[in-house]
Amino acid sequence: MASISTTSTTRVRIALAAASAALLTLGLAGCGDDSGDSAAGDSDSSTTRSTSPGGPGGTDDPTSEPTTQAPSTPPSTGASEIPPDFPLTSGLPATNGDDGTPVEVTDRPGVMAFTMCGTETWSPRDTVDLAGAKYTGEAEDFRSRTLALYPDQAAARAAFKKLRATVAACPDETVRDTDQLYDVVTEGPGRVTYSHQYRYDGRVSPGLEVLEVVQVGPALYLASYYNEGGGPYGDIEKTVRRAEHDSAEVVTAMADL
Repeated sequence: MASISTTSTTRVRIALAAASAALLTLGLAGCGDDSGDSAAGDSDSSTTRSTSPGGPGGTDDPTSEPTTQAPSTPPSTGASEIPPDFPLTSGLPATNGDDGTPVEVTDRPGVMAFTMCGTETWSPRDTVDLAGAKYTGEAEDFRSRTLALYPDQAAARAAFKKLRATVAACPDETVRDTDQLYDVVTEGPGRVTYSHQYRYDGRVSPGLEVLEVVQVGPALYLASYYNEGGGPYGDIEKTVRRAEHDSAEVVTAMADL
């Protein structure tokens, strides 16, 4: 019995030793797999951090230095107000021709809200800031400007598109027995210039308004020139060229808003 017991005990010890060796081998193999997975994870994480500056900056290596997660940066929404030195009166005379008073920038729109064919075409609603300027000449010479600042580029673009769509849908209308005639003279990306003439008793009067509209970023610029230069299209085109030339510095400065 003692011999049988000893043999049994020896077999048990051999079996336990073999099992322990197998478990040890599996454990080491498992550690090796975990290490490989961790290295791959670190590699993927590194790629994500390099392409996403605001993403996680942690690591699986306990001996490495902790990194600080960069704060996320909200998208730019442009300026919240029009700078006091914005050159809105650039291209206009320094003083009014009718009384000699200075032409100044105010917080009131020069080109006021207006409707065409019963539809609101533009208004200062939804703007975050406004600036305006007006010049009055000696005789039938009126020049007005409005710079409207919106919360972001999308809002300014929407206002510009609404204005264009409204004018396109209203080539003419009758106001107090006078026909109002609207036409596109020049246009391009983010800008359009219209002519506005008056017809009474079948004849076009010499009065002419040119309306220039430009959208840059979160800003919308409206400039109105009125004089007695209607009639032949040569005079209209001349007035349009003058308006766009006088507005050049204003439009350039809008890129900084």
